[in-house]
Amino acid sequence: MEREHTGVLGAKVSSWEPHGLRSIVKEVLDEDPYLSNQELTALTLEKIKSLPGSDEYIYALALQSVANIRRSLMRSAPLPRHSTAISPAAVEASKNVVIATATRLVLFTWILPNGKRLKDSTFAECRQIGGWLSGVADLGQPDQVVGQVVTEAQVGALYRAYLEQPKS
Repeated sequence: MEREHTGVLGAKVSSWEPHGLRSIVKEVLDEDPYLSNQELTALTLEKIKSLPGSDEYIYALALQSVANIRRSLMRSAPLPRHSTAISPAAVEASKNVVIATATRLVLFTWILPNGKRLKDSTFAECRQIGGWLSGVADLGQPDQVVGQVVTEAQVGALYRAYLEQPKS
């Protein structure tokens, strides 16, 4: 995938990515415009995790963060004079790193359709939800609580294996 440099750095350019956060943040703010930054961040992350294609949103979030940090580190650096082609393999590799890091950090806090965080749900509830959570359900007894029996690393390994499955 080739990205063209627009002459703008930071949050402004990256928030307009196809899976950018602008629309999600706006949706959350439309519901309650008086949220603190911490509340807005938490609700935005919960909304992202509930969306199909949430990995693309997580990638956009990382892209936006990196752009902001880079801009703050390079305040006096000149803008590139030409666009730089990024190979599809490099994009895919960076996505995989971001997804692996994000899933390692946030899986236990995912809000499931039952309204509970994954770590507070029972293995029976995971089985009912199905999908990759059926694999989580196999790790314990139906009445046991996920966060009390397995580690986030174990759940992360299952999720990464699910992400690596060929898409049909």
